Amino acid sequence: MTTKLIKVLTIITFGLFTVPSAQAALIPNSEITATTSMVAAVEPAPFGLFPIEEIIDGITADISPFNGFATDNLAGTIRFDFTGPYDISSFSLWNDVNVANAGILDFQLELFDGLDSLLATESFTAIPAFEPEQIFNFSSTVSGVERADLVIASSLVRIEIREVGFDGQRTSTAPDPTRVSEPGVIGLMGLGLVGLSLVMRRRRKMA
Repeated sequence: MTTKLIKVLTIITFGLFTVPSAQAALIPNSEITATTSMVAAVEPAPFGLFPIEEIIDGITADISPFNGFATDNLAGTIRFDFTGPYDISSFSLWNDVNVANAGILDFQLELFDGLDSLLATESFTAIPAFEPEQIFNFSSTVSGVERADLVIASSLVRIEIREVGFDGQRTSTAPDPTRVSEPGVIGLMGLGLVGLSLVMRRRRKMA
């Protein structure tokens, strides 16, 4: 019986230490906050207001009432703050909320760390009309990003964006709230070994 318990603990231990590394994917919307000084456009019913919050709410569908951010500006900056450092490799854009057949054209992404130091600048040109997801790959993965500024240089008619996304994963040196920390794993191992020791002592006394 003791041998079986040891085998079980060994299997559990190896399972805890061989968790596969996280793969890059779109950063959850709950991890991003979008702000801008540009004033959101207000359209006649049934459209209404197109606030900046709708740029990261996960809705990309082309159905009424249309969803996204719209402003009468032709250029401007949208700031994205992340809840922690991320390694980011690409940017996804769903252009135009399909109201005025508009969208951004030339833009830059300026990537900053937690101290607001510029890490990298990437320049792109988008199709400025209603389009499915457009993916813009960075020249290389940028590590430790905690803020990204979308600097829009030009647009068609006005700025309209349905949704954006950032492809990346938590920087390896940053704590990941979804995973058990190494001290926590060691603590669980210790409790298991203490329990096993107590069982073995009790059986020896009973023998």
